Amino acid sequence: GAAVAECLDELESVELGSLEMFDHEETTVENVAEHIWHHVRELIAAPPQLTSMRVTVHESADAWASVDQSLQG
Repeated sequence: GAAVAECLDELESVELGSLEMFDHEETTVENVAEHIWHHVRELIAAPPQLTSMRVTVHESADAWASVDQSLQG
């Protein structure tokens, strides 16, 4: 939805290493997935029945990372 679109808009067509959120970490596919998960989590008001969220980022067919975490607590 809108939260994912907003998060992806800030990452589109930019050098990820130039973004403040990646000042102190490498722009690996794992770190990008982690960033997207946390950013979307901040933007959504998850209904109580939604207990977890998974974000998967594909760099290529062979290089990808997923973050699958609880939304509770």
